[in-house]
Amino acid sequence: MVAVELLHAISVDTRRKIRAEQVSITPQVSGRIVELNIKDNQLVNAGDLLLTIDKTPFQIAELNAQAQLAKAQSDLAKAK
Repeated sequence: MVAVELLHAISVDTRRKIRAEQVSITPQVSGRIVELNIKDNQLVNAGDLLLTIDKTPFQIAELNAQAQLAKAQSDLAKAK
């Protein structure tokens, strides 16, 4: 998921808004980009997949957390 920040919107007297043509984007997580699904200056829509970040570090962290949880549950069972 990528968060997109609108740089500016212009209000006009007709009570309409003109959307910015360029926006800056900031990913919610950092990581190595393994796939870029857009080209420079390509028009994109809300919900379009812009890029894919390597999920391996997150999978490893999840496995480590699961192992720690299993050990803690085992230690608790032994303590009872």
